[in-house]
Amino acid sequence: MRHVHWLEDDRDILYFDESSCNLWQKKLKVWRPVDAPLPCYLQPQQGGNVTMLGAVSTKSDSAFVTIAAKTAREHVMDFLGSYLPQHRGAVLVMDNHKAHRSKGLKDLCDHYNVTMAFLPSNSSQLNPVERLWSLVKGQWAKLLLDSRITPSQVHDILLGIVTRISPETIRGVLRSSHRMMIQVLEGNLV
Repeated sequence: MRHVHWLEDDRDILYFDESSCNLWQKKLKVWRPVDAPLPCYLQPQQGGNVTMLGAVSTKSDSAFVTIAAKTAREHVMDFLGSYLPQHRGAVLVMDNHKAHRSKGLKDLCDHYNVTMAFLPSNSSQLNPVERLWSLVKGQWAKLLLDSRITPSQVHDILLGIVTRISPETIRGVLRSSHRMMIQVLEGNLV
């Protein structure tokens, strides 16, 4: 059994991750009743992607999110630079992305007395932010089929989807991820 003391003490645990959203609807096939019309608008230009950077805290009922052009070290630093000052002494849990292992991020965490903890490879299910991204992306995909979204609306629409995630949902995702992480680290789940 591996022992990770920060899972058992009263420290704030911050889960951080990023995810990309397509600016166009990729699915060209959908299920529907045979006699039901399918109103949809496919974006005339595919465009690119937009990256959401987000974090949730075990001491809060809300998600903190920003939108960036891509996952780059400077975007991660900017995001966490604005988030970590309110969470001094916390544990920052994230995956092993290259941007998460920079010396600048380590220095930033040291400055705020934040402990960096990295998830094992291929274990995104242990990060509750991943589950929140799936909720956001589901709503985003529906909007892309149902409406004409201009590039200038993307930022506000994605942030609006995130702010509508209920505190109960965030608490539930945090609780279940916490339990799953303890089971994995104790060797009860593979």
